[in-house]
Formats: sequence, structure tokens, C-alpha cells
Amino acid sequence: YTIEPKYLDKYPAEGLPLKQGVTRSIWLIVQTPKDAAAGAYKRQVTLGNETMEMSLTVWPIKLSESQIPMGMFITTPPGNYLGLETNKEAYWKVWAQVLKDAREHGMNSVDPAVSMPLQRVENGKAVIDFTDMDRFMELAKSLGYEKELMGYATNTGINLRPQALNDKTGGAGAFGLKSYAELVKAYFDAYSAHAKQKGYLPICFASDDEYLVHADSTIEQ
Repeated sequence: YTIEPKYLDKYPAEGLPLKQGVTRSIWLIVQTPKDAAAGAYKRQVTLGNETMEMSLTVWPIKLSESQIPMGMFITTPPGNYLGLETNKEAYWKVWAQVLKDAREHGMNSVDPAVSMPLQRVENGKAVIDFTDMDRFMELAKSLGYEKELMGYATNTGINLRPQALNDKTGGAGAFGLKSYAELVKAYFDAYSAHAKQKGYLPICFASDDEYLVHADSTIEQ
């Protein structure tokens, strides 16, 4: 196997332990002020007993904001890694850091792994828990996100991509419905109404993934 970085952590104040034969990567992220004058900037960086010369060139241009959605696929704070499962406020604090960092690197969209699960269907109307998505949308908009989001990683509580040959309904029976069409219509009717009321950013939901050709042609229908 190989040792590769998985997450970027802040450099600890007490230093970073080094082991012989193990490479540790260190990233320097420089935030250039908007009013910085163009030119070459040089600084020294000290690691242990070694000092290195570093240079940064600021060009006399400003990159235009992308007019199409650009972002990372399946975005979420690393909950298991940071121990956020039991601390909801810490989870949202890290979400803010993730979104802020993405915007600072030119991204204007994300694929949020946020829950928006269907709870039940009553009299043909879906009851959905929008608690987390409401908070995410307010946070994203406050940090400058305006483009359409990707909904591949969004947890809807239903199977948007039914692939099992023995269930053509996508699990509709669990909600007292007979077909996949009834299930998604109930869900997205309720979602659309709530999204409009709350001013959600648009979401492109993924109803297929690596399309499969089934032996039973009625599944495609």
C-alpha cells in the first residue's frame, strides 16, 4: 500500500512528528488580498532547522467568476474522522469551513451529502424532514453560493436509482404506494413546494448512475 494524504489538517501548534522513511506533506495556503499590488513576493519558511526561500507571484489580473456550476463531487465534513457524529453544532461549524474554503478556491457549487429524508406519505402527500437542508441552504447562500447544486449525495430517504430486479417500485411499498412513479411524484411535489417557500438554490437530482440495461425491459419503462 501507499501512504497518501486524505484530509488537510491544520498544522498543530506543538509541531508535527516525523518518522524516518515516512513522507509528510505540508500545504501552504496563501490568501492574496484583493488590493495586493502585482509583483513577486518572497518570504522565508522554517521547518525544523532548515529555512527555505518561498516566492509568490501576484499577477495584474482578476479571474472572472465561472458562469457554470463548478464544485466537488460528494461534499461533506469528514464526520467519522473528526468525531462530529454526536456534536451537531461542531458539524455545522465544519460545514461552514468546507463551504468557505471551496468558495475561496473558485468553486460556486457543491454536491452536499445532506439528509432530506422522506418520513411518510399521508393522503398522497409526502412528509419530509427538511431540518438539515434548510440549515445547509441558508449557510451556503450566506457564503456566496448562487449556482445550481448537485444532488447525487443528498439523502432523500428513497431509492432514486432502483436497480434490484425484484423491486421495480424503488421501495414504494414501504410508504404505502404502488409504483416508483407515485413515490417520486409525492416526494418532489412536497420538495418543490418547500424549496420555493424557503428560497432554496436549485438542485439537480441524479435519478440514474452508470445506467444498467436490465433483462426485464419493463424496468426501463
